[in-house]
Order: sequence, then structure tokens, then C-alpha cells
Amino acid sequence: MAVTKLSRQVTNRMTATSGHQRVTRGASAAPALIGVGVFLLVGLTWAGLVLPNPSVHGYLGLAIIALSLAALAADSITGRLGPLSLTFWSFMAVWTGFAPLYQFTTGRLPWIDVPATELYPLAQLLTLGAAIAYRVGQVSANHRKPRTPFQTAVPRTFLGGFLLPLLAFPLAALSGVSLASRFQSRDELIAAYAAQGLEYGDGGGALLGVLKTLPICITAVGLYLVVYEIKRRRRIGEKIRLPLLIALTFAGAAAVTFANPLSNSRFQGFSAALMLLFVLVSFKTVFKRTLLSLGLVVGLLVAYPLSAVFKNEVIASRVYFRPEIFLSVDFDGFQQTVNAIWYVQHSGHTLGYHLVSALGFFIPRSIWDGKALPASYPVAESRGYTFQNLALPLWAEMYVEFGVIGMLLVFFLIARYSRRADLAFTDSGSTRLAIVTPVLAAVQIGLLRGPLGAQVVFAGTCVALAVVLTRRENPPDVFSRNAPTSSEANKRLRVVRGGGIPR
Repeated sequence: MAVTKLSRQVTNRMTATSGHQRVTRGASAAPALIGVGVFLLVGLTWAGLVLPNPSVHGYLGLAIIALSLAALAADSITGRLGPLSLTFWSFMAVWTGFAPLYQFTTGRLPWIDVPATELYPLAQLLTLGAAIAYRVGQVSANHRKPRTPFQTAVPRTFLGGFLLPLLAFPLAALSGVSLASRFQSRDELIAAYAAQGLEYGDGGGALLGVLKTLPICITAVGLYLVVYEIKRRRRIGEKIRLPLLIALTFAGAAAVTFANPLSNSRFQGFSAALMLLFVLVSFKTVFKRTLLSLGLVVGLLVAYPLSAVFKNEVIASRVYFRPEIFLSVDFDGFQQTVNAIWYVQHSGHTLGYHLVSALGFFIPRSIWDGKALPASYPVAESRGYTFQNLALPLWAEMYVEFGVIGMLLVFFLIARYSRRADLAFTDSGSTRLAIVTPVLAAVQIGLLRGPLGAQVVFAGTCVALAVVLTRRENPPDVFSRNAPTSSEANKRLRVVRGGGIPR
């Protein structure tokens, strides 16, 4: 008997050791495989888009792609990849890397104007400088700060998942627009609001923002918080009770009604979807982080331009995936960066005027007479564009406001805070910052595309709601009369120390 037991123990130990060796061997091979993949992607891009028509701005664009993919790969391997890093580098790789390279190859930019080709290298240097400053900020914040083990936070699921989404229906009804209009195209919904006398250009922007945008923010954030709370409770072994399931059903129905991609801008629709994606998926292993990176890059390459089908019937009849789609106005970031440099050369820097106005988005123009229009308006006007409600990348807007040094400093500071938020999400998912991080990451793509004055209304409202609808909570006192059992206490302590949601 003793010999049999000893033999079984030796066999189990040998099996565990061989399994550990397989895991270690697989983990050690992952960096090499990911590195080869990045090298091949950059090499294919060089051969297909840079080599046929070599130029300085083309090679600078290739450097942007290489840096973006390398940052995604490095963070995936080291375990530092979080939602903010994922969305930033995926966006940079596609919108400011791949799309401009294709435009250089064809010799066409999205908007028809007098080409300022002499500014192309400067525009690429500005974008690359912002990316480098962001990466330096990330690396400088890689150290893990000590966590406070006795502070946690939980979503206000009854308020955020039930009461506020319930109020979204009468709030939207005040506009006189039917719920059926929420399932039509975006242009048809805008026309329905215009028929009720609500238009951005006629002084109704503030009221339209409340009646149209606020229900989207309420329902998208409410559904996210309910899903977060369900995963948090499953993590600590608590039962999912009926009220929470009712809140999930109601918040889901409200989000489908108000935050769907049919009648909303792609920024709003995709932000609502990304909030759920980041809370449902896992950032736990190298394979999952790599798969997430690849999936978001492909999504921005394919799903983002194809979603223009929801805008109106005319565009829907012309939308299908082919390379020429990267010549559309959806990918005008490089051209607008060129226009920003042109504007500064002729009009100078604006010294924070547009940034302050954007941060005061909640103040109506009827009260704030000097409130600036989004920065894309004067930039587009300086180039003679008749249509001025365009994108303006965040780095271009910060350059218009503060110059090169100011722009680099802004991106360095953003990166440091973003890294802290990502680490809070992946390491200690029970803090308020960790709960808000997926919302920040979801709206970040719109903020990067810009301009801030146009995008901050939705983004700022979503982030503010996520902060307000999260409350701090102390873990139960293990010495009290109603203290949980030792197993329950250990589970709850792991939530505080190791994260409210398994990554």
C-alpha cells in the first residue's frame, strides 16, 4: 500500500513537472512568435505601400505602424496591456499609419484642396512625435504602485441599471421623436429631430444634446455597470439575485433602443460596444491579449469603415470593402494634420482657447458668448473648405493650441495616467479607477480622432456617469459578529487585492 501510494505521488509530481515545462516552453516561445508576426506585418506593409513609391513621409508612416504594433506586442507579452493601451495603439496603427500610406500610394487624399505636399513630412513627424511621447510616458509609469487593500468600489446598479435607463424613455419622448426613429438611419433620425425644431445650427444644440445624447450615455454606461457587477459577484462567489437580472434585462433593452449603431454615430455605437467588450473579455494570458490586439486592429480596418452603411441609404448602396475605402473622409486624419500645420503657419497658436471651451461643454453658448467652436472649424476654414465639421486628431489640435513642446508634454502626461488606469484595471479591478477605465478606453478613439469640442460631449458625459454611479465600499470587518466565513472572507479579500473581475 505504501509503495503504491509513493508511486502515485511520484507519477503525479512528474506529470505536474512536465505540464509546467510545456507551459514554460510555450510562454518562452510566445515573444518570438509575436515578434516574427510584427516583423512580417511591417515588412508586407513596406513592400506593398512604401516601396512602390518611396518618400520621406511614407517611411515615417511605416515607423508609426512599426511603433504601434511593437507597443501592442510588448504590452501583450509583459502583461501590461490594458483597454487604454489597446485602443490607443490599435487606432494609431490603422488610422494614422496604414490609411495615410495607402493614400500616398494612390496620390489621393480624402478632401479636394490645393495639396501642401511640402508639409507632408512635418505632419508625419508631428504624429510620430506624439506616439513616441506617449510610449515614453507609458514606460516611465510601468512600475506598479502599492495598492490600498482596504478600499474597494462597486457600481450603483439599481440607479445606473434601472432608474436612469427608465428615465431615458420619457427624456427622449420630450423631443417628440418616436422610438421607432431610433432604429432608422442616422440621417433619418437627425431629420426627425429637425422636424421638431431641434437642430445644432439654430441654437438648439444644448437641448438636442440633452434629449438625444444623454439617453445614449445613460443606457450605455448603465448596461456596462450591470454587467460589471454580475462578473464581480461571480468572482467572489455571491449569488446573482433576481433584481440584478431584472436590471440587466432592462438596461440591455434600453441600450439596444438608444445606443445602437443604426441611428447613432459610429463613435457612440462602437463606444457602447467596447465598454461591454472590455468587461467581458479576459486580459489574463499572452494569447488572449495578442488576440485582442489583432481583433481590434482588424476591426478598425474593416468594421469601422463598413459601418458607414448605417448613415443613409445613398452611402449604404456604395459601401463595400475594398482598398479605396481608405480614401474616404473617414480617414482624413493625416490631411487634417497637414491643415493644422498650415493654420499655425498663417494664424499662430490658439493657446488653449479651444481646449477650455471643450472642457466647458456643459455650458450653453447662450450663456458663454465667447465659447469657441471645435478647433476643426478654423483649421478647415483656413484651407478654404466649405464643410468644416471635420475630424482633427488630438495631437494636431494640441499642436494648434500649444506648439510642439506643449503637444509632446500633453501626450506624455496622458500616457502616464493611462498606464496607471490600465494597471488598476488589470491588477485591482475593485477600485473606482478600474471600473471607469473601460469607459475611458471606449471613448478614447473618438477623442483621438477629434476634435475635442465635438467629441467631449458624449465622452465627458459617459465618464462622469461612470464616476458618479460607482460608490466606495469597505470590505466586511472579519472581527464583527456578522463576519463572513473564512472561505468567503478569503474570496472577498482576493477581490480587493487581486481584482474584482478575473482578467
